[in-house]
Amino acid sequence: MRHTCSTSYITPIKSDGVVQEQSAVDFGRGSFTLVAGATYFYPLGGQDAPYLDAHCQWDAALILTSVTVETCGFPESEVSYYSDDAGEWIDQDPATAYVGSDGAGVTVTAGVVAVAGGAQGGCNFQMSGSTSRRTRLKVVVGAIGGEMRTASWGKE
Repeated sequence: MRHTCSTSYITPIKSDGVVQEQSAVDFGRGSFTLVAGATYFYPLGGQDAPYLDAHCQWDAALILTSVTVETCGFPESEVSYYSDDAGEWIDQDPATAYVGSDGAGVTVTAGVVAVAGGAQGGCNFQMSGSTSRRTRLKVVVGAIGGEMRTASWGKE
């Protein structure tokens, strides 16, 4: 297989449309500071990669209410990566989904990751068979913000 639409680190977009700046905190390359109570979107691509991987790592402070894969068939000129309008992006969280995770306080239910905070950790979404035009991660931060970095890799 050859690799396609791969990234080093993904820059999140806050729900208000503001593209985030890389953090000055020395958590690791590609780290971004996520603030409490905010929602962020991580564009993963996916249009040329039926096999897509997304790897997230967070610091011990961060509490995440949910991390969910969402897909969209509409072009970016019609639906932004940070849109949260009903029907534009669709949750991909089947009951049988498996998401690998590491670290204390991480729960995974039907493909949705939640993090209680208090321990550094990570998760890895392995998406196969997707024919979606675009894919993103929707990250909802809980009561405490922190550092997170995300990278993706695709193959066709």
